Amino acid sequence: MSNKAAELKALRRQDDTERRRILSQLAEDKAEREQRRQAAVQDPAAQDPAAQGPTPPGKGAAGPSSTAGPSTTTALLVRTAEGALRASFSADSTLLDVRAWVDESCRVTAASAMSPLRPVVGGGRVLVSTEQTEALRAGREFFEQQTARMRE
Repeated sequence: MSNKAAELKALRRQDDTERRRILSQLAEDKAEREQRRQAAVQDPAAQDPAAQGPTPPGKGAAGPSSTAGPSTTTALLVRTAEGALRASFSADSTLLDVRAWVDESCRVTAASAMSPLRPVVGGGRVLVSTEQTEALRAGREFFEQQTARMRE
């Protein structure tokens, strides 16, 4: 029993050490964020995204801004059956401007779908060889037979 008690005490010490390490790391991170925030308030040019280089995916542009101020552009994402359309508009753009862009983008997308570089397949069906069709049919029949046997 004392062996298990000693193991439990050792595990608790390790947990406490790990907890203290994590808490100190959190405190350091918090202090670093505060320093960066104060530096940004003192030097607004340091917060300019163009001066810092490209923003890594998942950070910055899509997330909420830490500064409060008017934006001059708006990013727009429209999902369609053909894919996603993305664009940036100035803050003074109207919905008529956006509608014209959507119409033009859909027209361009439809025209590119008709290009000879990409075969047109109707109704969501994919054309395959006869051998592949027969193999799929045989597999489907085998599956249905096995399912019927299991139900009996």
